[in-house]
Order: sequence, then C-alpha cells, then structure tokens
Amino acid sequence: MVYRYFETSKAILASEVDRCRHPLRTVKTRSIVSTPTSARPWAVFLLHRVGYHEWVPDGMKSTTQILDPSWEGIWELEKETENWISPMKPASGKAIIARSGEFTNITVQAERAREPFKNVVDCTLRYSGGLTYLPELTPSGQAATATILGYFRGNTASRMGNSAFPKPGSFYKDGQNQEAVAPFDPKKRYQQVLMQCPNAEWDGEGRVRFLLRADNVLVEFGVWYADRLAVRHYRRREGVTPINNPTSGVYKGSPLSVTAPLLLVGLVLGLCLLRRRVRRRRMGDVVAQQDAPPDARNDGACR
Repeated sequence: MVYRYFETSKAILASEVDRCRHPLRTVKTRSIVSTPTSARPWAVFLLHRVGYHEWVPDGMKSTTQILDPSWEGIWELEKETENWISPMKPASGKAIIARSGEFTNITVQAERAREPFKNVVDCTLRYSGGLTYLPELTPSGQAATATILGYFRGNTASRMGNSAFPKPGSFYKDGQNQEAVAPFDPKKRYQQVLMQCPNAEWDGEGRVRFLLRADNVLVEFGVWYADRLAVRHYRRREGVTPINNPTSGVYKGSPLSVTAPLLLVGLVLGLCLLRRRVRRRRMGDVVAQQDAPPDARNDGACR
C-alpha cells in the first residue's frame, strides 16, 4: 500500500543530496564517453515524476490513470465513520467515476464534507501499483497485527517516526474494524486507486485518500496528517450508463440501455413487412401485364 508518511531516520537532507550530486556535475562528458562500458562504475537514468508516487523512465508513458471500466458509474454514499474502529453511520451523497480522454476522474459530492473527505470535482484517479494484504482472521475478525491494510496494533509509532502520535487507525482488540472491512473477501487482494487533486492527495496538504472496490461496493479510506483512519462505503447505482464528458464526467440513466433491443426487433419486423409488401406489388404488376392487351403491356421502360 502507498502512504505519504515516512520514517524520518531514513530521510535525506536536500543539502546532502546536493553534495552527492556535485561530483557528478563536475565530471566531464568526454571522460564518460571515453571510458569503456565495462569499466563504468555507475549509470544515469532519467525519470519523470507522475502524480506523487510514480516515476517513469524517459521515453515511456504511464497508463496508471486509465482504470478498468468496471470502476465507472454512479456510486451512492451509504455510510461512513471518522475512525474505522467506530460504528458506521448513515450518510448521504454520491461519487461519479467517468473517463475523460486518457484520464479516469472522480467527482464526490456529500452532505458532510470535512477532513479527510472533502468534496472533489474531476479528481484524477491512478492505480498505485499496490494491493491489499491477506488479513489474518481470528474468531473476532481481522487481527490488529495483520489487517487488510497491514499492521495496526495499538501503541505502534507512526511512520513519521514520532512515538507521541500513534499510527492512524491503530486499535487494540481484534475485529474492531469488522464493519469497515465487511465488503472485502479475506481470501482476495484488491487494487489500490489513489485520488490525486486538491482536497485529496496534493502537495502540502498532508492528506492520504484512496479507493478499494469490492464488486459493487466502493470503499474510500482517508487520513489527514496523523488523524484517525476514516472510511466510507458507496454502492453502485444500477441502471445507469456512463456518458463521457471531457469537462464534468456526468452520468445519467440512458433509456437506450433498456429500449435498444426492442427498437432493433421492431426495425427488423418493419423491414420484413416492407419487403413482403414490395414483393406482392411486383407480383400484381406482372399479373396485370399478362392480362392486359399486347399494345398496353410495359416493355420494360421506366415508369
């Protein structure tokens, strides 16, 4: 899974990075070229940053922003909780996921829009490349030491390296997160999709926000700085067809999705009746010509 928090003990200061880069900048290009390939102790790779967690080699193109069409649709918000170990409460709102050119975007509009779940419009979605863990099950539910998202046993220091702040979502009793993870099959692993835009994951906002999908249930997770792990459950609205809109990605119910088969059947029957009527008319013309006097018969000229 992808988190924006990291251990401060492993952080590298910008001044140290600059110091390490200085010898590379002073090396003459001529000496690099003249050195045999087998004797070169290092190589340089040019990478381009995509989003916040992805680096793509120069000359290659990322496709993480193109989600499988099964994600697209209107998702009705059913319930939410500010902490995944607390009971979930009914909630009202919706999320719309739609393709817009080469991107898959999400728009979230909910009545309660506060951290970490602020409303977003045309927010870019990207596969993180991460999958959920296979949880360890106990009679009470998922073990706190091995949940679908990893280790969440209480009294653990956060990834920020500060023991004064417990890891967001920590709990002590196995199965306390049971309602939050109920949509997931413990024998399956699920792809993580990141939300990258203002009010989601964005530079300087200290927020983590991502999606997991279990068939027709969309589960959203969010953390704001070192706060608790909030969760939302959405359910897919049936009977709607996506309409790709490059600006708003709006969906609406399409009557063609229901009536198209009937229209097709009616068109085929209509063509059959028209063909039969034309055939009868031709047969009548032939009979009439045979019964008419010789000088009144049509000799093949167009009428």
